[in-house]
Amino acid sequence: MNPPVMQTGSSDRSAWYWPLAALIVVTAAALRLYHLDQLSLTLDESTLFRFAQSVLEHGYPVVPVGSQQVQLATYELMPYIMAPFIWLLGASDFAIRLPSVLFAVGTAYLVYSVGCKWFGLRAGVLAGLLYATMPWTIYWGQNAFHPSVAQFFALLTVMQAAKLLERGPVPARTPYLAALFFSCAFLSWEGIGFLLPILLILALVLRWNDWAWLRNPHVGYAAAIVALVVVAQGVRRALLVDNYLFVGSGRGDVALPELAMLQPYYSPYIYADQIFGRYPQFVVGIVFGLGLLFIRRHWHFRVLSLFVVISIIVMANLLTFYSYHYIYFVMPAFCLCVGAATVIFVDWLAARAPLAGAAPGSSALVFLMLGVLELSTAGAYGLKLYNSSDAAAYPDAPGTRLGITNIDYRGLGSYFREHYVDGDPIIGFAPFSLQQYTGHSGDMLLENWTYVRVVFDPGGDRIHYSEKYVGGTVIRNRREFREILSHNQRVWIVVQPWQTINSLVDAST
Repeated sequence: MNPPVMQTGSSDRSAWYWPLAALIVVTAAALRLYHLDQLSLTLDESTLFRFAQSVLEHGYPVVPVGSQQVQLATYELMPYIMAPFIWLLGASDFAIRLPSVLFAVGTAYLVYSVGCKWFGLRAGVLAGLLYATMPWTIYWGQNAFHPSVAQFFALLTVMQAAKLLERGPVPARTPYLAALFFSCAFLSWEGIGFLLPILLILALVLRWNDWAWLRNPHVGYAAAIVALVVVAQGVRRALLVDNYLFVGSGRGDVALPELAMLQPYYSPYIYADQIFGRYPQFVVGIVFGLGLLFIRRHWHFRVLSLFVVISIIVMANLLTFYSYHYIYFVMPAFCLCVGAATVIFVDWLAARAPLAGAAPGSSALVFLMLGVLELSTAGAYGLKLYNSSDAAAYPDAPGTRLGITNIDYRGLGSYFREHYVDGDPIIGFAPFSLQQYTGHSGDMLLENWTYVRVVFDPGGDRIHYSEKYVGGTVIRNRREFREILSHNQRVWIVVQPWQTINSLVDAST
């Protein structure tokens, strides 16, 4: 069955386009630059920073681990993005996080621009302001880890995919741009590889029994480029990992989709709850649901809303590790859907209101009221319709509301520097974070459950197991731990938060 005729916003830019674009860009930048370096770097941020430093030192991301040189086998693009900022501005927390701010601001503009083009100026402004002010997007826009960068390129990929799936002639550059943007997203975070099955399912749903888009030879060439990038990255990673003998397992072991329903911790609603059920997004989640009632009337709304729904289902069922930031790449599409649904619903309501003709400004007033409600409930500095204790109870509290204290490696480092004496052995659990704020990465790691991966190091003075980041000797049991304590007057055990140690060592140790 042929899909309904596409309905999109006007592509003509009104006199308000650039002033409103400036408003959204400035708002997004200001909210992300404000207190950018207030919280200390997380372990993930410190790790990427160390690899970015190695790009400046060696020309490629590599760190010494014991007697071995370990190259980065994931997030390959991130150190190269971060390195110029460190070179220009120094190794400050501000400089390390600035690239994520810029990509987040760029995403805010893209959301606004796409909204204006596909759904009109009102939808673009509302979607752009939602993305600019939501606490979850602000949090990751201030974090140097991959979500901000991967999301930016994922949105560009989806935009090109939407063009491919439209009826009519498609420019030859479109599939190649889609391949380029996907490759950048994939090399920022391998989990974005799930975009491939997501977009394939989306294409099957939207263009079932119509395969004209597949007969485009440029689509085949672009698909070959994508396959080459994915396979080359996987082969390189396998070859690098083969150089080291790892003990234990971790998220890095996940290379292909797996059935999460076979795992005891399977949670099919985890990402749906994150997108629609969290307190700040509850109202806009309802608006998204209202928009689904009109899904067959607007082509681009159908593309984006199905993309959000399919992504939630795929990520919850085919990725065997759960983390809330894994679904973060759908937030631009979600904001666009909310902006479009608001306009669609208001226009539908105004067309059927008894006094619609007598009060031509009524639809504008209703849109303004609904938009203010959405922004005030979803925005980081708007109404808070929940208790602080409720928000803090969630493991993703920083994404639920701003101002939640993170792990304070900076404060830990300050205390350490005041009391450390040269020669004190250090058992550290976050070596790069410790190194960032103390200058010491730690000599040892205490772990006897192999909860995290450790490296068998055959080189050096003796054969031993090494911590996988900086090569500290692994203390494997209580006997070795007691031996360390008995040979030193004082031993530092640096762990933050303290509860982390419960997952690494047994009760007796």
